[in-house]
Amino acid sequence: MPVEFLFVVTIISLVALLSYFFHLLSPIFYVSISMLILMMMSWQNWSMNLMGFELNGIDFEGEAATTITIIVGLLLIVEGLLIRKRGTHFASPRFENAKRGLKAVSYLSKKVWVLPVFFVVPGEAVEAFTPYWPQFTLGQANSLLLSSSLNWLPANG
Repeated sequence: MPVEFLFVVTIISLVALLSYFFHLLSPIFYVSISMLILMMMSWQNWSMNLMGFELNGIDFEGEAATTITIIVGLLLIVEGLLIRKRGTHFASPRFENAKRGLKAVSYLSKKVWVLPVFFVVPGEAVEAFTPYWPQFTLGQANSLLLSSSLNWLPANG
């Protein structure tokens, strides 16, 4: 998994969280937006320097696309399991006008879960950016990177 991708995913999810766009906190949204940004940067040959980190575009062919697809699929399964298990807790009722003019009750539940996700980043890509980061060896040097998946429970109607 490219380090640039993890960096952009973290930025997109934090911007969505801080700006209260909770519907963008589903993994399919912020991963897709990140992939589009990095593909556009690769297509236009753009690069950025953010906080001392050189951010180049990524060409998503081969292993990166497969790995990202599997990780997004697993995060969506976890999101579905969280909604199934905890979706009804702390739901608050509210009255709405139905299409026919009658009053209807819907249950609103806005919850954001922060799931810790650990990524194994092979090579020395993380050490080049942060030399103090701990590494472990399994055939080659690897870094364990803690990221978070922010999942949002949509309103139940």
